[in-house]
Amino acid sequence: MADDPLFHPRAPVNGTALCAALGLKAGPELGSLIEQLTRERAFGRIPASGAAQEPMALLAARRLLDARRG
Repeated sequence: MADDPLFHPRAPVNGTALCAALGLKAGPELGSLIEQLTRERAFGRIPASGAAQEPMALLAARRLLDARRG
């Protein structure tokens, strides 16, 4: 049960990687994005592990940012 992402949520990518890949700065927008990505992982929309996890998380992060910014 300890590896269940729904009951033990963990971000699929860390803030440092998000900042580097997307040109973000630490702040509320980054925190909100990490929170949303954690939910996406918990509900299986981002792989819970494996080589595809970080690339999928970065792609999802880009889509979420684009949607927020219009």
